[in-house]
Amino acid sequence: MAIVFTNLTLVAAVLVCLKLSAAVWIAVRLHGRRLLSDRTLVIGAVCWDVAVFALYGLLMWIVPRVLVPNHVLLLVAILEVPLARIAAAPLALEWNRHR
Repeated sequence: MAIVFTNLTLVAAVLVCLKLSAAVWIAVRLHGRRLLSDRTLVIGAVCWDVAVFALYGLLMWIVPRVLVPNHVLLLVAILEVPLARIAAAPLALEWNRHR
């Protein structure tokens, strides 16, 4: 059971890395095409961070620390709050407009 739990944590960490890599790639494309201003990108990142930490705090309050370590709760919070799909919406609209 410990091997399965350790591997699930590793899988979640890899998924978080992929999610954040996709978000950075989308942010670079948004900035490069001048679809969103720098200020809008920073505000969006701060709002996403606030949502992740709010969910993390809620999970820490609800889930006993004996059952699930804190770093797993943080990984779950990062994976649950949408980031890349919402950020990619302006790119999709711009691509569809010029097609």
